[in-house]
Amino acid sequence: MVRKKLSQSFYPQNFDKIRGAKILVAEDNDINQQIILEILEHQGFEVIIASNGKKCVEAYQKEKDIDLILMDVQMPEMDGIEATQFIRERLGDEKIKIIALTADVINETRERIKNSGMNDFISKPIDESELFRAMVRWIDAGAIKKPLAGRSEAKQDFSDEAFQPVHSDTPEISYSEGIRRVKGNEKLYRDLVKKFIDANAELTAELKKNINKNEYTAMAGRAHNFKGVAANLGLKKIAVLAAELQAAAEQKSPGASGLVERLENELAAAFTELKNYLGVDAAAEKEMDELEFLNELSHMLDTDEMRGRDYFADGREKFCAGRMDEYNALAAAMDIYDFETAKKELNILIERKTKER
Repeated sequence: MVRKKLSQSFYPQNFDKIRGAKILVAEDNDINQQIILEILEHQGFEVIIASNGKKCVEAYQKEKDIDLILMDVQMPEMDGIEATQFIRERLGDEKIKIIALTADVINETRERIKNSGMNDFISKPIDESELFRAMVRWIDAGAIKKPLAGRSEAKQDFSDEAFQPVHSDTPEISYSEGIRRVKGNEKLYRDLVKKFIDANAELTAELKKNINKNEYTAMAGRAHNFKGVAANLGLKKIAVLAAELQAAAEQKSPGASGLVERLENELAAAFTELKNYLGVDAAAEKEMDELEFLNELSHMLDTDEMRGRDYFADGREKFCAGRMDEYNALAAAMDIYDFETAKKELNILIERKTKER
């Protein structure tokens, strides 16, 4: 995989000073949860996930030292607007900074966000540079209990053009964009694609039922959720189509029926392409043996230590099962971010496994 290092200008000024902040994220979709978790943890932030506004409020009351809340606007049970109003009015807390996450940036939505007491908003799918600028703007670096200032010198990140997956991008699907959003972790991306396929196998059947029952509000919500996830995974064409469907449903337009038919056809084509991608890449992964895993890990630790740590976490169950005594020293170093010791232990393992062949 050819990768280009990001220039320091990618990060806003003083970004290093806020690393280590504790971020509470309210997001109901598990795929979106994993994507934002990957983005934030990769940069050294402590992250707590709440799956709706009610759980966000509960987590905020329970947890100590929350430095920022990232709040999805549309969620079940209690949405982001209601959760923010609860925090501001019922809890009387004006201090905590809350940033809205929304796929709808129309004036009406912006006005609702402002009136609810939120401090700012970020559009979905999340652009990392926009997110990082907002975080620097609203997090009080001096109040962070466990700052990680200085860690950026040991970290490396890469440009949007950097990630080149097994499959080439198509006009409908940008694999490189989807993989970029999970910091180059292609294994995680494949897992999210599998979840996406499983979660939406009955999507168009559900939407047709919504039409038959005149459930346009439910249809708009489902289309909104689907649109955001599809965009995050780089599924550009169906994300655009879902946005059109959401707009039609919100207007209770008769054209919604035709859009569902179009989405059904496009989704079937996308699923075929995605399953082909998963099949090709799964075959490549299956062929990797333990020594290849260790050599790839060594390469990652030389180029991107945090990504190497994630790669080890993903592979340790498969390659280390039943012989953890061999990997204890490496695992212990990885767990505390001691990458120098990890590299030494890894080299010992590689030398031993090479001799065993």
